[in-house]
Amino acid sequence: MTQSVGARFCLVLILLAFSALVFHGLGSEILWNDEGLSFFIAKAGVREALVRVARDVHGPLYYAMLAAPLKFGHDLFTLRVLSAVAAITSLAFVYLSARALLGQGLGLLATTLYAIQPNTVEWAQHARPYHIGTPRERSVASPWYCGRLATTKSPGSKD
Repeated sequence: MTQSVGARFCLVLILLAFSALVFHGLGSEILWNDEGLSFFIAKAGVREALVRVARDVHGPLYYAMLAAPLKFGHDLFTLRVLSAVAAITSLAFVYLSARALLGQGLGLLATTLYAIQPNTVEWAQHARPYHIGTPRERSVASPWYCGRLATTKSPGSKD
């Protein structure tokens, strides 16, 4: 499915506006208890994160990934940047999935509606795994991924 130049321009504008909303004041709010937990688990290292989150509802992927930016600093912005980037990436998958299911115009509309939800922006600004590996994010990417599988020829195919 091809994409018009106008649609690409709109998508870039939506992504930039959402990024501005997410990054605005990213390091200014106070630290939540849960964010402190994220910090201490990730700072302890991947091995320790695996042990500590073995019985947690959130898997270890987020904490293992969070360890990387924490090597550059321990301020609130650095602690929250992974969640912000993950939310922006999720927005791209919202577009890809909605475009695959509904077409280009409704894909842009769905992306805009997702981007302006207060909860989407709010949770993107917290150092928690809400945008990485949660059922919500898997449901956002699944239609796009399944569509790709259905339209991709297998390596041994003669079609």
